[in-house]
Amino acid sequence: APRERPPARPRGGARVAAPNDSHGGAIDVRGDSEPVIRRCVFSNNTASGGTAGGGAVWCGRARIEDCTFVGNVAGESGFTNGSGGAVRCADATIERCLFRSNHAWGYEAASGGAVCAASATLRDCTFENNRAECPGAPAGGAVADRGHPVITGCVFRANRVSAHYFYASGGAVLAGSGSVTGCLFLGNAATCNQGP
Repeated sequence: APRERPPARPRGGARVAAPNDSHGGAIDVRGDSEPVIRRCVFSNNTASGGTAGGGAVWCGRARIEDCTFVGNVAGESGFTNGSGGAVRCADATIERCLFRSNHAWGYEAASGGAVCAASATLRDCTFENNRAECPGAPAGGAVADRGHPVITGCVFRANRVSAHYFYASGGAVLAGSGSVTGCLFLGNAATCNQGP
């Protein structure tokens, strides 16, 4: 059965802003690196401008374990498209992490209020009060993974995706295919304020 992790004490806060693109408000992993990120707290980090990705962490492949992500933001108001309010990754493995109150904003599209990935493995994580929001077509209030994610034993509570004009997809999770097993979904929502 899914279990919740107690919140860690948030600290710090970093900001990355660029007129075109910005990635990883706290950590930006480039090249063929495959880091292990373990027992860290990411709080109030921001990546903004252009195709902003990973409010806290931007990576290709990584292992992220026993971390807390609180209040991180990918994209801010204006002409930007944010993905992964906390983490933007490819096929990372993320285990026993807490994601709370992270936000992906986009002008035309926003995806993954907490995590935006392509074929990630998520195990025993808690996603609470994360959101993806934009006037256009946001997707995945907590997780957006258009690849083949494997999601096991996670809790999704009060995550949301909000569109202003077009459509909203996946209040908790938007997945291309893959599997979701032994998870708990409580009070998630996908809403659109008005039609096209």
